Amino acid sequence: MKPLLEVKGLQVRYGDFLALEDVSFSLAEGGILSVLGVNGAGKSTLVAAIAGLVRPCRGEVSFQGENIAQMKASDRARKGVMLVPEGRGIFAPMTVIENLMLGSYALKDKGKKAQLQKQVLEYFPILWERRGQKAGNLSGGEQQMLAIGRALMSEPRLLLLDEPSLGLSPKLVHMVFEIIDRIHRQGTAIVLVEQNSSAAVGISDEVLVLEKGTTMVSGRAADLGEATLASFF
Repeated sequence: MKPLLEVKGLQVRYGDFLALEDVSFSLAEGGILSVLGVNGAGKSTLVAAIAGLVRPCRGEVSFQGENIAQMKASDRARKGVMLVPEGRGIFAPMTVIENLMLGSYALKDKGKKAQLQKQVLEYFPILWERRGQKAGNLSGGEQQMLAIGRALMSEPRLLLLDEPSLGLSPKLVHMVFEIIDRIHRQGTAIVLVEQNSSAAVGISDEVLVLEKGTTMVSGRAADLGEATLASFF
């Protein structure tokens, strides 16, 4: 069986700066991969390249067997590749419900939209309580939940999460990771970029460790000991 996502020999440059060099991995349907590394390791660049926000100089990004490396980000989104960026990217002047509905703009089936909204609000009950509030008035944790919920409104096959726990309290970090694990267990494949390596590995099938844009370690989370991963941080 072909993997849902396959990255081969990916190279990304910003001018003369080499951000990624020869990065390769694959992810099965419904799997979860954690991408770990210190600041500047290339983690955000990797998910941006998968989402189509940056174009690789070399290499392939295959989704469902199709090389999408040169495809527009909007076309990738229609295929089911959705990014929740670092910083969340919510629309602050709009209400919670308006933000959520933007996530389903490409869906024509009103019944499907209602079903997805119900599912998202089951994941994040606080968003129902805050549904009429401006998104900019939410707490940091609530904004992160909204950003994830908005992405889920498109019914993605692949969810790319860039630092979802950044700036959150320990209690909210635990809650967000529980929800990510639940989303994964219900069949959505996830690439998770995280600084919180222990929490990320705990819910992951696969792990990829980047250092200065290159792969240092990759493999099944169950096979990589804490000592091995700790040596990179």
